[in-house]
Amino acid sequence: MTSPGRRLAMLVVATPLLATPASLGCRTTPTQAHAPVVPPSAVPDVQEISRGTHVELSEHLVAGKVTVFDFHAQWCKPCKEVDRHLAQVLATRGDVAVRKIDVVDWDSEVAKTHLRYAPTLPYVVVFGVGGKEVAKISGLKLDALDQAIERGSRK
Repeated sequence: MTSPGRRLAMLVVATPLLATPASLGCRTTPTQAHAPVVPPSAVPDVQEISRGTHVELSEHLVAGKVTVFDFHAQWCKPCKEVDRHLAQVLATRGDVAVRKIDVVDWDSEVAKTHLRYAPTLPYVVVFGVGGKEVAKISGLKLDALDQAIERGSRK
């Protein structure tokens, strides 16, 4: 049995562990507890728009931004490298939007529609700020992706 004073001390020590970032009013997750709070205007523009189902890319273009459609799969290791690279791009550029499309597998509806001629994943399609297609890139070609984003920012 513990004394009332000891129970209060235990409660005071345990209380911070029960607080969640949301309850504290910050925009971080527990794993980001020491990361700086990102203002809402600087939040990267990334959305998952399909998980194996058909999707019309034109319906997801972002006006005034380079839109990168990232066709990926959970089992694709090079796709994770593209993710890391795009995270770096988004950290430095506010004029890029990423729309992620989980292929799931080569027999999915989205793969049959958009990856018919893509020999491999990762596969990205880049549209310029004006809404015109700039590049289709198959494979892990990060320099080509950077060049396409740069071209897209001028079109």
